[in-house]
Amino acid sequence: MAAALSCLSLELEDPLLAVLHFLRDFLIFGRSMVGRPSLYPTIPTSVQETVLALCKQQGAQLVARMISGLIYSFPRDCVPDASGLYMSLVELCPSEAPEWIFGTLNMLPQGTISDLEREKFNNQFRQNLSTIDDLKIRSQIQDFTSWYRRRNITPRTDKTRLESLNGAHFRYE
Repeated sequence: MAAALSCLSLELEDPLLAVLHFLRDFLIFGRSMVGRPSLYPTIPTSVQETVLALCKQQGAQLVARMISGLIYSFPRDCVPDASGLYMSLVELCPSEAPEWIFGTLNMLPQGTISDLEREKFNNQFRQNLSTIDDLKIRSQIQDFTSWYRRRNITPRTDKTRLESLNGAHFRYE
């Protein structure tokens, strides 16, 4: 899991897609069944518990890396896979995943998102989670990261460079 988290800083599309697909496949093993029961056996409880424990332990960092990648460095073709990865996290850890994304928003540089905008995002996100509307949740994540990029990241600044993820632009805690 630690290696996959490190790989989320890649800027090349094919390796990044491979990591995103690996993580989604990995999270599937936290469920009781994979795919159709006729094709796949049930997952042993010990495997499910291990995946769930890793997810809960590293979930906040995974969400932070994913959101920062969506904002700063992921190629456009990786956006649907990254938001799909978040949906896999929501399915596996429904009570923790919203807090991870809200915590990630708090790591954004001060002044780039107002308290009102943050609250609006949080309220809308909770509403979408309550109805378990995957499409709306994915769209909201994609819309937010696109909005944030347009508003705060311009081609004339160095913020689009991956090195800017460490330091003043985005704080991993």
